[in-house]
Amino acid sequence: MKNIVKCLVYFLFYFLLQPIVQMGFMMVGVASGLRSETELIDFTMDNMLLMTIVSNFLAIGILVLFFKCRKKSVKEELHAFKIRARSYVLPTLTAFTYSMFWTLVTYEINFENTTQISNSVAYYSEQVPCLGGIMMVAALLIVAPLAEEVICRGIMVTRLERSFPSWVAVIISAAIFGLMHIMAGGVVLVVGAFLMGLIAGIVFVKTKSLYAAIVAHMFANLPDFVLMALPEVPVGLRYGIAVVMLLISGVCLFRLCKKE
Repeated sequence: MKNIVKCLVYFLFYFLLQPIVQMGFMMVGVASGLRSETELIDFTMDNMLLMTIVSNFLAIGILVLFFKCRKKSVKEELHAFKIRARSYVLPTLTAFTYSMFWTLVTYEINFENTTQISNSVAYYSEQVPCLGGIMMVAALLIVAPLAEEVICRGIMVTRLERSFPSWVAVIISAAIFGLMHIMAGGVVLVVGAFLMGLIAGIVFVKTKSLYAAIVAHMFANLPDFVLMALPEVPVGLRYGIAVVMLLISGVCLFRLCKKE
């Protein structure tokens, strides 16, 4: 029970850090001369990608400082151990194909964060050409997976395994990971994130490496970028591809679970 409470504390820390950063950006807006509530809200929404990068970097920095102050080895605390290059193949393929399946199935659902990200990309691209796309790649493919895996797998699974079997640790961390996404896309995104959390947890336990979980998470966020670059796909073909992706993901996950 003690380790579950610790995990919830880490979750609250990460969850509350984002509105704190948002308040900081609002203060910057006020200092810049913005006064009305509408102007401040628009300012923070325009800078959503930058807020995501800042809040995630802050989370990682605070956690690393916390471990160092307690004279703990960050590498051992987070299981940040190097593995062979070929050991990344199954994890990344499993995560990518599952995420592609989920993205195709939920293609017509307009999540709250999708609109916000699009607006933020447009805002930055107006300031500097292509800056919005660079910011989106940095926020969604690099910084967010890094911070979320450090917390949900590196910290949570590692601590939960001290009190529970690995499969219980994976399920609990995946449930918390799902809840992290409730503001971004409601129940549907929570379910999708929970399933992705299960995959990332299995990757972490089987490879015993945080790096594998981080890279798998990065590949899981890749389908959104892939579909943005492709033309509109007919509904029948889209669901057909989704079924193929699910089958590939299932086979890869089965092989991953069978590994010692």
